[in-house]
Amino acid sequence: NAHLLGYAKKENQQKDTDCGQRVTRTLELDTLELINRRQRQILVHSCLYYQFNENLIQDHVYDAWSKELAELIQTHKEEFKRSVYYTAFKDYDGCSGFDLPFSDPRVVGVAESLLHRGGN
Repeated sequence: NAHLLGYAKKENQQKDTDCGQRVTRTLELDTLELINRRQRQILVHSCLYYQFNENLIQDHVYDAWSKELAELIQTHKEEFKRSVYYTAFKDYDGCSGFDLPFSDPRVVGVAESLLHRGGN
């Protein structure tokens, strides 16, 4: 998996640091990766819901992702500032994805791909 290989490469570049710094950097990367993943999931599923009138996940899953992302934003402010969609989510409170930029072509492409794979 290319994603895992990229992660391993980042870890290998940190060999010269002491163990404590390496653990901290790994946790920061994990947190940033989780923030980025939740942002993409919220965007794609908001696109599916608001633009395509489709729902591929249950509401409680979307709500859990939204709540988790809102908590991550509040508790990991520095990592959040480095996230891919920082600007789009800087005022995000987890209540709704209606005002997010879910019409971004990359987001729409992923949403369409999921719809196609789902047979809808």
